[in-house]
Amino acid sequence: MYQKNRKNTGNDQTCQPDYLWILVSDTSLAARLAGKLEETKEFSSVVEKQKDNSILITNIRGKEDRALLIRLCKEFIYDYDGKILVGNGVKAEQNLSENKRLQQEVFELARDRAPRKHLYLIEEYYHELAISYISRKVGENGFKLKELEQIRCEDEETGRNLYETLYWYLRMKRNVSQTAAKLKIHRNTLLPRLTRLNDMLDLDNRDGAECEKLLVAMEIERMKKSDE
Repeated sequence: MYQKNRKNTGNDQTCQPDYLWILVSDTSLAARLAGKLEETKEFSSVVEKQKDNSILITNIRGKEDRALLIRLCKEFIYDYDGKILVGNGVKAEQNLSENKRLQQEVFELARDRAPRKHLYLIEEYYHELAISYISRKVGENGFKLKELEQIRCEDEETGRNLYETLYWYLRMKRNVSQTAAKLKIHRNTLLPRLTRLNDMLDLDNRDGAECEKLLVAMEIERMKKSDE
């Protein structure tokens, strides 16, 4: 069981506060961070350093409290060679263990994807976590799509960058303007590529589920390449 003692802030306690996990790259740094948070008068939540590299925060009340916590963590880690992951609020105590397990997975993934960063926010990695989970579930042969092989072959022959165009077109929910902005190209440059992709894949007649399957396949390939 986790402790439930909270600082007396003088506020009405009828509103159910959240729990929140912080993960730190090592236990000694976690202890220093916990001490720093406890010493900060403007931070009224309770700080509970665990035996491992985690800190449990209780009495987090909404976005303002979490924003303050993020700012304090950012200021702290600036002086150290380490990494911190700040989680989201958890309402129910019985969900803490599962939330922590999930956050540990995100922390590992985030450090692999962005090794130069020192402060990670869990919401920035939901998409990558979902793709990682799907990749494990479907296995090596889950999304071997002929269409993607054809696009890669055409890119090798023509250098038109159709594969990357398709990826961002699907990521942007088939929004032409947002895709052009993401690729940093003019709309008039993008449209011929989309026409060719539509000729190859019949995108206009694919439903959302089919497009999501294509996107997941591309995400898995990108993830595997980044792990090589």
